[in-house]
Amino acid sequence: MFDSSLSTLYSTLQLKQEHLSRLSKANYELEHIYDEFYMNVDYCTNPNLPPNLWNGKTAKRFDTDRDTEIRANYDQIMNVQLTATINLLKAEISSLKADIVHLHERIQRAEEEQMKKKEE
Repeated sequence: MFDSSLSTLYSTLQLKQEHLSRLSKANYELEHIYDEFYMNVDYCTNPNLPPNLWNGKTAKRFDTDRDTEIRANYDQIMNVQLTATINLLKAEISSLKADIVHLHERIQRAEEEQMKKKEE
């Protein structure tokens, strides 16, 4: 029978592997969202409204706001917020992978110690 420390190590390993799986899926989805943002960047300044349909001060202000503020906010989301979140997830994924490797090593040592106790 497993001793309690070995059982705890296996439980911890399972939790970390599940966490890693969830974070990897989230990272994949965020990278897909980033790609969609990148591919659709020009849509945030569309449609181009022709002067015969859209003119005057309001039209100029709208065009200016769309070309500066909306585009700047879109770029902020894509290049700062999404990128920072993806980088944070990647760092956490790397940390979890290292934790999992360390847990495997601890489990192996605990199993070896348990085998030595049985032999005695």
